[in-house]
Amino acid sequence: MPSWKSAVARRRLGVAALVVSALLLSGCVADSGDMVGQSDPSNTEGISLTAAMPREANELDVAFLSNMIPHHQQAIDMSDDILAAEGMSPQVRDLAQRIKDGQSREIETMRQWMINWGQEEIMRAHAGHISMGMISVQQMNQLTSSTGAGKEDLYLRFMYMHHKGALATLNNLQKNGGYQPLADLAQTMFDIQTAEMGEMVDMLGEQPD
Repeated sequence: MPSWKSAVARRRLGVAALVVSALLLSGCVADSGDMVGQSDPSNTEGISLTAAMPREANELDVAFLSNMIPHHQQAIDMSDDILAAEGMSPQVRDLAQRIKDGQSREIETMRQWMINWGQEEIMRAHAGHISMGMISVQQMNQLTSSTGAGKEDLYLRFMYMHHKGALATLNNLQKNGGYQPLADLAQTMFDIQTAEMGEMVDMLGEQPD
């Protein structure tokens, strides 16, 4: 890897580490309580285990999957809006493409687990829910109707909030979930999203509120 690329990569990782440390210390990793129709991904009420599930999987695994799938889908929708827009910078387009590609693959993995486990009903029940920093319908409309530099700024700020809202849930799943492949996926999500948050801080020139 060329030396300048290595330097950029090190800077992004360093910024991401500072971002996560600040969020965890401030207790703000899941600050999305003002969202309409909020769903709690740690709430396992109404979830039943099925005979098709691995023995080690638990109710929290199902609650996590049913909420993270629509969470990822909104990130894809936001990224699609950027990718379809004219005049977006190469850096923002590259970030949007990586978010879309990575989270699309993760959705397919998560959805297949839910289908294999016979949990389609709970997956459908949470399909329209908002949780973990997801933006509102009004904010999505604001993003889609904006143009130019203003659209880029909104995308980065909304996606930062979106990623930030998932961090506590990802940590909780790793500590209290039962299915190790899912815990491994959650760790991958955490690592990728914190690195992307560092990129967003770099592009914005500040850490969003």
